[in-house]
Amino acid sequence: MKILLLRMLGNDLPGIHGEEQTYNNLKFTLENEPVMQDTDKGYILNRIVDDKARERLKKLLSKHNVAVWEIPFELESYHKLPKVEVEELKTIIRLCGKHEVNVSGLIDKIQKLTHLHNLYIVNNNGCRNKCLELGEEGEYDWCLPFDSNSY
Repeated sequence: MKILLLRMLGNDLPGIHGEEQTYNNLKFTLENEPVMQDTDKGYILNRIVDDKARERLKKLLSKHNVAVWEIPFELESYHKLPKVEVEELKTIIRLCGKHEVNVSGLIDKIQKLTHLHNLYIVNNNGCRNKCLELGEEGEYDWCLPFDSNSY
């Protein structure tokens, strides 16, 4: 049986992840995960926005001599998304400071305004599909796409 285990490495999202959570989790995994019989491992850099963070991840992966693929963050594609009305966002943020305002309703508005942008940056399903494509191309019996926070 031939198995491919792929970890998807994405952007650290403020408020959800620690500032270097992806890097720290990757370092821990590379240093502590045992070799698994009949299992190839690889990593996909998934639309990492920050050039320094991406290069740091690449350097760590290179040091451990593992297979790496990349789904690039393309600024041109990002700019083709519908424009977020900055003034509307500023108004929502100003309203959040007032006690009589429904904060959860304002947060919902922010999420709706930035929904497509968040989907582009996070790209979970696109990256999972890439994992499955790689598994199929390599004729693996099993392809296991893991989030970077999975040990």
